[in-house]
Amino acid sequence: MARKGKVFEVSVSRQPCEYCAKIGSTGFEGDRSGTAGIVLSDVEVVREINARFAAQLPESIQAGMLGDNILTEGLGNPADLELGTIFRIRNTILLRLE
Repeated sequence: MARKGKVFEVSVSRQPCEYCAKIGSTGFEGDRSGTAGIVLSDVEVVREINARFAAQLPESIQAGMLGDNILTEGLGNPADLELGTIFRIRNTILLRLE
């Protein structure tokens, strides 16, 4: 059975870019994060890091600060997603996990 979740935020080079991201053959164009391809993370990871390490962090962790491009919510660990999983970003962008 398919799990339902959502794309929480899209970022390139630590900047939110929900309406400006361009995807090329190697991932997001203009991404200077140092990670190849498209990197998924779950918003719960960001929330947990902020909750546990708030006193030690100079600022709260935001989308893109962990090298991620797509922050998901409600899907659990991205490593557990099945090949072929399709992500819809707004109504026009579809990405398939391969």
